[in-house]
Amino acid sequence: MLAEIAFTEQQNAAAVTGARAVLAEADAAGFADLACDALELIGRDRMFIAVELREAEPYFVEALRRAEAADLPLTRLRVLQRLAFHDLARGAGRARMQEGRQLSLEFGALASLVEFDHILATDYLIADELDDARSCCERALREAHRYGLAELEAILLGLRATITAMRWDRGQAERQAADAAERVERLPLLRSAVSGAAVVLAALGDDDLAAAAQRVIETRAQLPDRMVFWPPFLGSFYGVAAVVKAAAGAGELVQGRDWVPADDVYQHSSFCVAQAIVAGRAGDGERAAALFEDGDAGLAAVPAVRALYRRYGGEAAIRDGWGDPAPWLAEAEVYLERRGNEKLARACRSLLRLAGTSPRRRRGPAADHRYAGLELTTREADVLSLLAEGLTNKAIAARLYLSPRTVEKHVERILTKTGQANRTALAAFAVERDTDSPTT
Repeated sequence: MLAEIAFTEQQNAAAVTGARAVLAEADAAGFADLACDALELIGRDRMFIAVELREAEPYFVEALRRAEAADLPLTRLRVLQRLAFHDLARGAGRARMQEGRQLSLEFGALASLVEFDHILATDYLIADELDDARSCCERALREAHRYGLAELEAILLGLRATITAMRWDRGQAERQAADAAERVERLPLLRSAVSGAAVVLAALGDDDLAAAAQRVIETRAQLPDRMVFWPPFLGSFYGVAAVVKAAAGAGELVQGRDWVPADDVYQHSSFCVAQAIVAGRAGDGERAAALFEDGDAGLAAVPAVRALYRRYGGEAAIRDGWGDPAPWLAEAEVYLERRGNEKLARACRSLLRLAGTSPRRRRGPAADHRYAGLELTTREADVLSLLAEGLTNKAIAARLYLSPRTVEKHVERILTKTGQANRTALAAFAVERDTDSPTT
């Protein structure tokens, strides 16, 4: 179909016009298969080009109805895939994902089965159900490799890297992202799609905004100037990229390049958070607070990303004097500590102190398995953790929003409590304690 060729070549207006003409002719001639194809293409344009998911859904639903009525099982599966992506983006549940997977098994449609597992794994990742996400992704990877689905295998490798990034394993996530990118070396758009989100999230999970910002620049340079959301995996990059750019100091976000109006829940929420940070920096505190509230509310079902955004949004709000960051930071600190990310939890605690709010009182030194028995305060444990990373007192002060003199006093007290002779010995002691600690 000429309309399909036009869509593939990104001649979207021509593609939709052609599809509408085909639909009219197919209806007149009674060709259900062509009618379904035309409806599906129009839906794809609405979902992946216009990013208007509510407008896309009726076209897919009608195509599915016709496919079922005409007994077109493969068309039915293809349209269910589109609806599954729609439900993923809208947070509309897994019913159609599970239905499509079951039908793929019944029809022996192995490529479709892998695609539905890919969508399900992504939905598990969004919901922070990381064990299920990894299991589903690994199963899909094995099948994609077995059946020679090279492009889908590369996308799944990128998804695996993103799952690893959200387990806070930066090194492994970066290696997996590089592996995914190598599989599609000659396809720049897909290369960025499979690796971009993973490496940016891996850096953010390590509380390294500077590296995340550099990764955004490198990835964005490989993408078209105009934002595109096909392959669908690109969607997870654009949202976090906008927040990183804003948090790193951008004075503006350009519509069409940095953000677009979208009813994809994740995209819309991410763009709201990014615009909130920029508005606050420009002195429009009222708009910043409203935008952040909108974006934050939309991320209630995406807890890990929400906590990351609260950490950086909270810092911006404190610095520029807008919103009510203390509750966001307090909830983010609890979540991040429970998920084993001490760096980000520590950053939230430091920001809470900067905001004039005392962090919640933890159960005492025994709650931190690394320093059990040393009777360190939470702040002293933070300082000792950063010493183990090799940071200077000045760098520790910047990370914890303290003065260098305050850090020196903490180091002096830690020396007394640990019995170490000097700062060098204390740093070695801290590294040894971290090495001996169980992995979270």
